[in-house]
Amino acid sequence: MGSAQGKPSALADGPPMRLVSTLPSPGCLQLTLSAKELIGDGRCGRVFATSLSHLCDSSDITVNSALLPELVIKVASRDHVANLAKEASMYQEIESLQGIAIPRFYG
Repeated sequence: MGSAQGKPSALADGPPMRLVSTLPSPGCLQLTLSAKELIGDGRCGRVFATSLSHLCDSSDITVNSALLPELVIKVASRDHVANLAKEASMYQEIESLQGIAIPRFYG
């Protein structure tokens, strides 16, 4: 079996190359939002709908919030931070499916 960074792979030549990201590069946007109703909860966190109250760039210039899709947040206790980080890394691995088969992940 091949390996990538010492991890075994089911493929002889290791895992396939990751596609180039199509997400916008990280920027300096800041948003202020409020958690609203609980959408669901699972093993490592709870997901809440949100209400966006302010979106601005690093110069504190207000940005049109209509440019954003509906956002949700996932909240975890300190005991589950490592699980949440692992979930985030999985979203990055399957980025090509984001917005198609799985929700879009923004960080």
